[in-house]
Amino acid sequence: MKIKHILPLLMLLLTVGAYAQSKAYDSKNIKVGVLTNEINYFSYTSGIIRVLGSMTGDYVIGNMNEVQCATAANRMTNDGIGKEVLDRLLQRDGNGLHMDRLYEEALQNTTEEEVKEAELDMSAETKDVLKKEISRQLMKNNYIVLFQRSGKRLYWSAYKVEIDDKIIDQAFNTWREPERYDQIQVPVTFVARGTVKDKSLSEATLLEKLHFDMGKKVSPFALRGPVYSRHPFFTRIGSDLGVRRGGLFYVYRSHQDENGNLFSKKICTARATEVFDDNTRLYTVSGKFASKKLGDVAVYKGAHRWAFSLMGQASLGGDPRMGVRLMWEHRSMKFTKSGFVGYWISSLDFNTFKKDPKGVWWNEKGDDRQPMLMSVGLNTGYGFGFNFFGRIELMPYFMIGCQYSALSNWDMYYYDEKKNEYGHLKPPHEKENSVDDELSGYAGNFFLTGHAGAKLNINLWYPLQLTVGADYNYCYNFDTKYDITYRRHELNRVNFYAGLRFNL
Repeated sequence: MKIKHILPLLMLLLTVGAYAQSKAYDSKNIKVGVLTNEINYFSYTSGIIRVLGSMTGDYVIGNMNEVQCATAANRMTNDGIGKEVLDRLLQRDGNGLHMDRLYEEALQNTTEEEVKEAELDMSAETKDVLKKEISRQLMKNNYIVLFQRSGKRLYWSAYKVEIDDKIIDQAFNTWREPERYDQIQVPVTFVARGTVKDKSLSEATLLEKLHFDMGKKVSPFALRGPVYSRHPFFTRIGSDLGVRRGGLFYVYRSHQDENGNLFSKKICTARATEVFDDNTRLYTVSGKFASKKLGDVAVYKGAHRWAFSLMGQASLGGDPRMGVRLMWEHRSMKFTKSGFVGYWISSLDFNTFKKDPKGVWWNEKGDDRQPMLMSVGLNTGYGFGFNFFGRIELMPYFMIGCQYSALSNWDMYYYDEKKNEYGHLKPPHEKENSVDDELSGYAGNFFLTGHAGAKLNINLWYPLQLTVGADYNYCYNFDTKYDITYRRHELNRVNFYAGLRFNL
């Protein structure tokens, strides 16, 4: 590879790495305040989002590329949209500012740890300590989200309302002075954008995809909870926020760069084995083991029930066979606390045998031909996954299906030793006009097939895995009339597989 090709690739990897490190996940799943032009897209997220209402003004420009989003952010700052968010948080009306609703929401956003810590402050009521501290958290955690539909795509862009401690103190210090309060300026900055494809999805599925897409790019929107127990492995997020059994979690640990900025780094991947209202039991399927002492955060990534394997196939011996297998695996949601899971599986196989020896087939001129036997198979069945050590999964399986085997050439002559006579293997289109059906027909046969075996999935860099395995296949012939096409090859055999598995 030339240097001019390597440099852009290195720049891309560095950019991706920098972006990955820029996200920092707070262990607390604070409700995100949202001012939006489309309230309906947040109607399902009562446990996640505090809808601040509809915004005024049209700030959607085209499909909202990076430059257009930055322009929209500047316009919203200049038009006082950030200040409007502050007004809504403080319930500004003709009688001034109010904190009642914010305090009420603050008490609903407490964690067990915060309550215990507040109880240690003997100089004040526990509720007073909580509502004042957590109200600040809520005031700092607000966004503007714009939506636009175009065909079957839903575009979104998110903007941070930059309310910090300085602005909060300004608001409290000018509480009784409206003229000074109105001088406060609240910046709005562009954070991220994305697109969700609407392929005739149900509204609930579309909104779920939308929220997960936003959570990937804007960490406060991610469904997450702290790791509060390691033995057994539990996180404080549950079915009340949409977690389902078998769902995928990434666990992150906080780090600090040389400039003192915090960022989160993924340390392991886990699956939900038991889901309760407000907590979930997890099983590590990849990476290090999480720790409650280090403040690890479990981020919910959704169901992610599919896996796809691309494998090479070989069956050695005096009659070798080579091929490829594509396998689709669909996890059932019954992922147990011991790491057991079931799979519905399907596979598409393609195989070729070595060429037939000389002197077996020839054309009408008497020239020798050496066709190759090929087969295509489609199978379906069930597998059982046993996970070990957070690194390995052993998966026994069985499948049934059908296979079509055919020669690579037609219109050939041969000597049929079984019938002790010469034959002509005619092309398929000549079959109907054949005088002697015994000596003509298709150069292929259908079989009923069965596979039984196991494969081992070994983590490389999850969701990418190395997969190796072996199985035995059995073929039952529906029609032996034209078995001349495969008589010189053994179809029932042990097969070995090796390739890559992608967890989707």
